[in-house]
Amino acid sequence: MPDCCGFCGIDSVPDQQALRSARVAELLRQNGPPLETEKPALLATIADGPGKLSDLEKKIAEARQVLEGLLCERELVKVQLADAKMLLHPLRLLSDEILREIFSLCVHNWEDIRTSFGRLSAESLDPRRPPWTLTRVSHKWRDVALSSPRLWSTVIFDSCHYSKLNITKRICLFRLSTQLARSRECDLTVFIRSRPLSGLHHHPAFALLEASTYRWKSLYANMPPRSLAAFSGNTFPRLCDLIVKVKSGSPPAQRSMIVDTFESALSLRTFCAVWDADSCRIFRLPWSSLTSYTCADASSNNSWVVMERLTSVHRLSLSFRTSTASPHDPISMPEREDSSSGTISRVFDSLVLSSLTFLDIKFPKDRVVHFPKSAAPLIHLSKLGLDCDFLHDQENVTNFIEFLRTTTRIADLRLGAPTLPDSLLIGMTIVADQTNVLPSLRKLRFSPGLPSFNAVPFFRMLESRYKSDAAAGKVKKERKITQRPDQELRSKRVHKLSFDKAEEIMRWDDICDELKVVYE
Repeated sequence: MPDCCGFCGIDSVPDQQALRSARVAELLRQNGPPLETEKPALLATIADGPGKLSDLEKKIAEARQVLEGLLCERELVKVQLADAKMLLHPLRLLSDEILREIFSLCVHNWEDIRTSFGRLSAESLDPRRPPWTLTRVSHKWRDVALSSPRLWSTVIFDSCHYSKLNITKRICLFRLSTQLARSRECDLTVFIRSRPLSGLHHHPAFALLEASTYRWKSLYANMPPRSLAAFSGNTFPRLCDLIVKVKSGSPPAQRSMIVDTFESALSLRTFCAVWDADSCRIFRLPWSSLTSYTCADASSNNSWVVMERLTSVHRLSLSFRTSTASPHDPISMPEREDSSSGTISRVFDSLVLSSLTFLDIKFPKDRVVHFPKSAAPLIHLSKLGLDCDFLHDQENVTNFIEFLRTTTRIADLRLGAPTLPDSLLIGMTIVADQTNVLPSLRKLRFSPGLPSFNAVPFFRMLESRYKSDAAAGKVKKERKITQRPDQELRSKRVHKLSFDKAEEIMRWDDICDELKVVYE
């Protein structure tokens, strides 16, 4: 029996020596002739051998032909299988509307520009980036991209970037005109950046930009005042959002200018002054129509003067660098709904914030923060964020707890303090038959990091939020017919909480069964 291959199972070809009989092998090892009785068999082999070889060669040729046919058929099946999978790929089944939605995620929007701090890693005139690349994938993708004007409605014109890449002004002009033509009559989201000493109005593309101003809806202008003044005379009928960054390198003569470019922008509702408050003095805006105001240096006199004219504002975002300036009288803004501030006491002392629904306060780490003793209750406040070290002093903790006691609608609380003192945790613990702090709290977040705290008062505070009895640290689950709103504990930039004692570990596990604990 021939040996069988252990890998593929095919019978292996025997060794040539194994094909010979013992007598033939013996004769081959000698020089003598075979016996007379052995010669007839050998002569018959010589006579019949060529015929047998011919038959075998024919069979081998036929087998090879069959093998080649099978190999070709295998390749054909492979190609057909790949083609079928490609033709039935889910991407081919997507409608034009779904493709447009997917394509829209490939380009920058206003939120990307608004949070870019005046710098973007890409510009909309780069043919190596979407939406330009979407037109070179297939005929269908090209048709969808060219028939979607919103894909082309974000204009990011960075003259500083072009000069570094040695892109000629003629190329900029051609690409910008192409993009504006493809955006048709859509509202435009525009980001413009130019050097402090080189005016944008000298660039050949300025005429195209100026001709499109009637379609601008959102504008981030990172340029000197002189360049913005060159747009004066246009009405900006659709402009709703305006962010201005006056560079510190701008010449003093330009920083003392008065620019009325946007004074007639009657649809303007949002204004943000990046870097400092000089923009509040330089630009004449329809201040009384604004509903959102943001200033990076609200301690400046320029900012306080402007805030006296914000009669319709709903969202206020202030960052205070110094404390040299303050208004003479409190500034009343009864319609304000949202606020993000860089100070505590001065905001409460200078502004009437009775209608706030969102308040986010951030301080530098080296600032000494004092919470006001008699802060007015914000009866409509539902979300509060504090990112500062103001819990180092017991008086601050007491004032803060009293503020929380009178502000009963807070459902989302974010604390960015480095430590949580026991007095704060005890004050936030719900106790029967008492006026409790934060009765509506549903989400407690620690950001940007997890503060240090003692486990026992921390556990008691959390347990009191979902149990009817927190005595002795035993979990007694609250059973109600109506479903309780989800309660969350979130921590950012931290691994899972860990405790050393077995009792603390078990207690924390029980809390995790009741609360939704999220590590962001």
